[in-house]
Amino acid sequence: MLLSNENKERLQTEFEFIIKKMEESQSTQQMLYYFTGTYTTMNRILNFEFSEDLLFVHSILELFYKAAIERIQLSNNGTTGPNIINIDFNQALINLTIEMKNTINSEKKRLNTLKKFITLSYFCNGNGFYLKEKNMLKPPYIETKND
Repeated sequence: MLLSNENKERLQTEFEFIIKKMEESQSTQQMLYYFTGTYTTMNRILNFEFSEDLLFVHSILELFYKAAIERIQLSNNGTTGPNIINIDFNQALINLTIEMKNTINSEKKRLNTLKKFITLSYFCNGNGFYLKEKNMLKPPYIETKND
């Protein structure tokens, strides 16, 4: 990302705290609450140092959050459809967030991670779940959490 070293370090530090809190979370809703810190930190940095790359990442992470929280709210209200918690959603989200933290200095790796967030986001909707049932879409899981 085209950011100052200071803001890259700020992102790293915030991501480390967010990931720790996500790992300690007792529910998916609580985990998603802490996850919002990823893109809100980026939003704060954008106020001082604009970067199209940062805006792009921010937008995808916010889009992911909105899709996930909408699916959880629909499930909690008794709406039929995919229950994202049944796909080991929490661990996938933690692993993707760790991977995102590890890609702050690598555009190629970052784009691959963002694709995984989009896939997990798509999995939260009815058609994504349908494709999963047809074995055409697999939720993105990460083999190792840290470099």
